[in-house]
Amino acid sequence: MAWMEPIATNFLAAISADLVHVAACSVDLDMHKAWLFATSFRAFQAFASTCPHTEGTHLALQGLRDEFGNFCSRASAEYPPPLADMYAEQALPLFDVKQGGGTALSFASVPLLSKPKALHEAPMASQDGAGIFSTPDWSAPPSGATDVFAHLRPKLMAFLLHGRFPQRLRTLVLGGSAEPLFSSSEIDDLRGIFQDWLSAHFPAISVSWEISAGQPYCLQALAAVSRICQDRDSSLFTCLEQGVPTGFDGDIPLSNVFLPQGGGHPFEQSLGICHGNWSSAEADLPTLHALVEEEISNGWFLELDSLEAAQERFGDKLAIGKMSIVKAEGKKPRLVVDSTVCPGRRWLFYRVCPFGANFSALWFQRLGSFFLRTLHLWTWLRHALLGYVDDFILFQDQEVIGLTACMTLAFCALFNIPLSNAKLQLGSCIHWIGWHFSFGSGTFSIPIEKVQKLKRLLQEALQGRHVSKRTLDKVTGLLQWFCKLYKHFKPWLQTLYADANRPLATNYSIDPGDWPGLAICVNEGLVFTSTPPGTSIPTGAKLIEARHLALQSKKDLAKIPTSKRIWMRVTDPSTTRRKLSVSSRESLQFWLKWCEVPPLFFPLQKPADVPIVCAAADARADGDLVGIGGFIEWPSRQISWFSQSWRVSDLSSLGVPLQVPAHQDITCYETLAQLGLILCLHSVVPLARWTVRLRTLSDNTGAEAGINKLYSSAFPLSVFLKRLSMLACLTGIELDVFHVPGEKNDDADLLSRWSDESQPLPAKFLPDFRVDCSLARIWHFRSDVRLWPPDAKLKWQPP
Repeated sequence: MAWMEPIATNFLAAISADLVHVAACSVDLDMHKAWLFATSFRAFQAFASTCPHTEGTHLALQGLRDEFGNFCSRASAEYPPPLADMYAEQALPLFDVKQGGGTALSFASVPLLSKPKALHEAPMASQDGAGIFSTPDWSAPPSGATDVFAHLRPKLMAFLLHGRFPQRLRTLVLGGSAEPLFSSSEIDDLRGIFQDWLSAHFPAISVSWEISAGQPYCLQALAAVSRICQDRDSSLFTCLEQGVPTGFDGDIPLSNVFLPQGGGHPFEQSLGICHGNWSSAEADLPTLHALVEEEISNGWFLELDSLEAAQERFGDKLAIGKMSIVKAEGKKPRLVVDSTVCPGRRWLFYRVCPFGANFSALWFQRLGSFFLRTLHLWTWLRHALLGYVDDFILFQDQEVIGLTACMTLAFCALFNIPLSNAKLQLGSCIHWIGWHFSFGSGTFSIPIEKVQKLKRLLQEALQGRHVSKRTLDKVTGLLQWFCKLYKHFKPWLQTLYADANRPLATNYSIDPGDWPGLAICVNEGLVFTSTPPGTSIPTGAKLIEARHLALQSKKDLAKIPTSKRIWMRVTDPSTTRRKLSVSSRESLQFWLKWCEVPPLFFPLQKPADVPIVCAAADARADGDLVGIGGFIEWPSRQISWFSQSWRVSDLSSLGVPLQVPAHQDITCYETLAQLGLILCLHSVVPLARWTVRLRTLSDNTGAEAGINKLYSSAFPLSVFLKRLSMLACLTGIELDVFHVPGEKNDDADLLSRWSDESQPLPAKFLPDFRVDCSLARIWHFRSDVRLWPPDAKLKWQPP
């Protein structure tokens, strides 16, 4: 049954669906049949019905055939006119009504399928990874761009088309082949075309295809291209040809394309000499030695006889780092190091920028950004091009992208830029930087491999009373990545981080006579700086409790009675085990259940902004009195508004410990006021399966920061952010909060302080447009699937 499919039940739960049961006899049909509508539009509850007649009253259609041998149940699939009329009557308010009739829908009216936006129409892409002067969107060349390859491009394209390279590329990509697109002789032909063009149009610039030792690129040829393009990073190839500086002496020249970092010296820590490796390397010595030997054979290491020889050569600028091995599922092991390594008794020093060194990332980024900027000019035809470190993605019309892809690979072949040919993808659906993109449908999703990886980690974390910190760190790291897409789940990470940073506590006892001397063994934060006599408490451990009394600082030690032996709770930071809180277990179990459901697709289009004049909210907190208020002003000048007030004692049903005086939790109430704005919009847009974004104002920076990040480690603010996230998920409404000075938030402030309803409000706040923000609506909103009428019978169990 389709209703029981996981993707169907998950969708019903996601929209808190009403299951509206309609009996056939309620629409004048004498048959044993019913229809079931799943909807988040509550008005459809109006035509819910069950059959009031006894069993056997109506004609049973099961197995019954007409005079032509067809099953009679086929004819019942069509909605009878009374049911269609009831449906239309309830649904009509959702559509624009002109002259008493509904407006016909068309595909052109769907935003994702409508005509392309104008070039300078928002939203506009601003970053492609190539620096502050580069943009990914080349729907038209940027102002001031010069087509320096205008005379070269047609010749290269003619060569590629004559050799049927686009067809060859598709064959290689579909087969997952690691074979390069061009042979050595074909690369020579490409270089000949390039050389002829250069001689004809830039006779003063010479080019050499020589490959300098210790690196793979034709640096001199690339330097010539840089001069031809007048690239802003003018010092890049000079540094690459001479050997790049590490920056320890502050000697890295500016790129002129990235914003310079402020602050002092880039290396604040002193240089060190490590005499061991990371555990990942020590645990797999055969792989470690194989990876090191591979890099030695590539000529990437300078080997010295001893540490003394290294000190004599490098003086006070000697640093020796650790090695580690990165192992990723489906990928080859990778050596990660600092600038030097010491495997066993061999002293090896990198001649190149190794993967893992801080300075290496800068130079790879600068070189990659140069490739991006040049490829924009090289391609020129309408396209979009982005890069993330060394992973590039190109968008273009499907009629020409095959040829442009060959042009891009020709550029790489010309200048000997290394490629992972087996990883090349060409089509409307691709995997890039960990996501699955479907450009045909304008959507993206999480690859199923990532979901399965998360599932395995969750099962490992939940299988016992305790979990290792390593496993918990892996879970939170992967969930943090997932929350880039499911950002409304981010508030639930707070308890996981809290558990990861809370080592298990152990009970220790101490003689009452030794208790006064304990103070000299701890610092002000109650961390043990020495082991108390007669105990085995390790240094670095933290005292959190004594005789069931929580301790916060050193002065709290005097509060502990010393009439008998004292038991203490002490956390040991060196332990690798952690205990999951109830909230964390519930969160992980939710994600485990989520892993069982096929991942949904999300639109690449950003959420549409709701057209409004202004939306603002505010909160008051005086003594034990709490009030919230806010409004949305529509382009029609109509205003939807809310105003609600409570005593702190009235908020006990929230299940959150709130303080008196109430101003100590003002950020929580400011966040609650923003929930009121969601309800205001929801009262006008009763359901939104496409996410929309509401830009709002708040005069509280804590609420602004918390809502925009959807994360806070502070309690109870984290609880209010969870509630806001739940309401945002149910309604499909996202908030984008901006700051407004308190003195300019007058209307929202007035509404938050309006507790005497006998006092009139300004005329623009009409009673008919007041939105109910009682606790039942703003906090205890429903998030379940319900059957209408409740006594209707189903053959399956709703979620």
